[in-house]
This record gives sequence, structure tokens and C-alpha cells, in this order.
Amino acid sequence: MRLWHVGARPSPEAVDGVGMVVWQVAREQALLGHEVALILDEEPDEAARAFASGCGLDLITLPPRLLRYSPAKVRGLLKTARPDLVHMHKTFVPQQLSLTRLLVKQGIPYVITPHGGVNHRRSRNLKKTAYTWLIERARFARAAAITTVAPLEEVAVRRVVPDFARTVRWVPNPVDTRLLDGHEWHGDLAAKTMMYLGRFHVINKGIDTLVEISRSLPQTTLDLYGTPHPQTAKLLAGIKSTLPANVRFNGPVSGPEKARLLAASSLYIQTSRWEGFSISVAEAMYVGVPCVVCDTPHPSQMVHHAEVMKERGLGLVLPTAPGPAAEMLAASLDEPSEMIRSAERARDFARRNFSPKAAALGYLEVYEESFASSL
Repeated sequence: MRLWHVGARPSPEAVDGVGMVVWQVAREQALLGHEVALILDEEPDEAARAFASGCGLDLITLPPRLLRYSPAKVRGLLKTARPDLVHMHKTFVPQQLSLTRLLVKQGIPYVITPHGGVNHRRSRNLKKTAYTWLIERARFARAAAITTVAPLEEVAVRRVVPDFARTVRWVPNPVDTRLLDGHEWHGDLAAKTMMYLGRFHVINKGIDTLVEISRSLPQTTLDLYGTPHPQTAKLLAGIKSTLPANVRFNGPVSGPEKARLLAASSLYIQTSRWEGFSISVAEAMYVGVPCVVCDTPHPSQMVHHAEVMKERGLGLVLPTAPGPAAEMLAASLDEPSEMIRSAERARDFARRNFSPKAAALGYLEVYEESFASSL
């Protein structure tokens, strides 16, 4: 099968959960014998080239201009390297709309994985609301299939396309098992060392909530590893100006160092206001680290890892208000037996569901269904 994946960053080492998923899935599908190409908006770096050469991935750079891909360049690619199916990742990416139109004209099916992109309807973000209904809705409606990163995400998808009659399937996000295998949680809950991995997007990731929880628990320490997000740079600067002594912001970590830090921490904590299934949460679960997350603050927003964890008893799910959340976390740390049991259940769940090969095969099954339904 000839496949294109669209939506990856130009490096497998970028701090980007969606991009990591795309790189992992593409590699596994290539290793399974398929012809797989990643369509990149920028030139790949050396890490990307080494990654691709190790598994037979094709890297195609297609820079967007004026928020769209060049129709002439796309048509040229479709003549020389025509795919059987295109898998588009993310939402609110205007150049994917221009690609969609060309694929429809050429009769090439495409699958969309929004990665939580339609999970929230923030009334103050009128641009995204309008974009969803005027643009994304039509793109979703023409898709051969839609995949979600957690079961409840289908609810959000069907708000956008309520009459969608083709496949909607949950395919869990994979983690980099080559990085994590051999690392097992050996942290001490009594040490109360907490860890967060990811972008410092204050609103989306709930960095303000996380810092306030830590402020109320001076007996804990919190290390955050990641990169600032330009949209919330001023908010982050304000948080850092009054930072409690037990909170430290650090640069991003990757590779063996990330796995080592995860395995040594007391717990992993993430207080996102909306989220697909966080790759960092999935990585922590895979290693066996006790996980703490926040539930959704509003019915129109979703935190899908919280939904899965709560339903299956895979971690501690806190309320969104920092005060009650801190009280609940403190009580759990004083009586940690349930946190340890939930971490064991989470590890078993992750080992069954979060391997790149399982995700690659899950997507391939969706592709085959898409071909069958188009006959």
C-alpha cells in the first residue's frame, strides 16, 4: 500500500505529541512493508533523515505558501508518487484544506485523525469556531474514515459531522517503545517528586493550575520540562515572577534522559484543560509511573486521557479547582496504596495498547475498511 502521512513536524525529536505519533506510526507501517511517505512543511533535519533511512521512509518537503500547498507541486507529486491513501493529522491547518480539494478531484481517499482538535468549543475563540463549521466540517464529511485518540472523542467528531456514515474508530496513540523498554518505575512516592513533560502552553496545558496545586503542597517538588508557547508567553512570565520555591521550569528532555527521569520520579502530573490522549501521560503509564491528571472543566471541553483513566482506574483524576485538587492529591500521597495499584493497571493497559506496531496495524485496518466502503 502506498501511503502519505501529513501533519508531522520536520524532526522526530520536536516537542510535539502529534508529530511523535505520526513518525512512530509511519515507521512501523514502512517496516511492515508498505511504501510510506511523510509530507513535511519544512526541510527535515539530520535526526529526521537518520530516522527515515533506518526504516525506508520517504520524506517529501512541500512548503505551504499563503496558507496552502502549491496545486502545481501537489499535482506533480500525485503523478510521480501517487498514494493509495492519504492520512491527515491535526485540525486548523489551512494547507490541508487545499490538499483535500486536490485529493477529491483525483479520487484519492483520505483519513483524518484530529488528535483532539475538535474536542473543545471555546465561545471566546470565534475564529476557531467559525473555521470548524465553515471549513473543517466539509473536510471531515468527505473523509473515507475518521480516527480518534480516545473513545469519547467520537462525541466531539459527531458534533461536527452528525450524519457521517463511514468508519469512526478509536486507535490509541503509540509511545516510543524503543526508548522506554528497559525502564521501569523505581521512584519513591514518599519523596513526593512530581514531573511534567510538554509545551508550556499555560491555558491548554493548565500550567497555572499545576503551579497553584504545587504552591499549596510545599512538601512536594515539581519539575516541568518543555518549551514556552508563544501564544501564552506573557502569562508564563507572570507565573514565573511569583513562582513558589518547590517549582522549577526546565528545558525539554528527550531520549534516554527523558525515560530515566520518568522512571525516577514519584509521579507524573498533567492538568490540561483540554487534550486528546497526551503522549507524555501514555509514556508515564507505559513505564509504570503513577499518573495524576485533571478532569474536564466544562462539558464542551474534553480531556480524553482523564476519561480513560477514570473509567479504567488507571490513575488519580483531580478536580480542576487548585484548592480541592491539592487536598485530594495530598490525601492520596499520605495513603499511596491505591496510586500504586492504579499505576500497575495503567502499565498493563499501556503495554497492551500503546505500541507503535499496534497503532500501525489499527490504522491499516481502518484503511482497508475505507477501500472496501468505496467500492
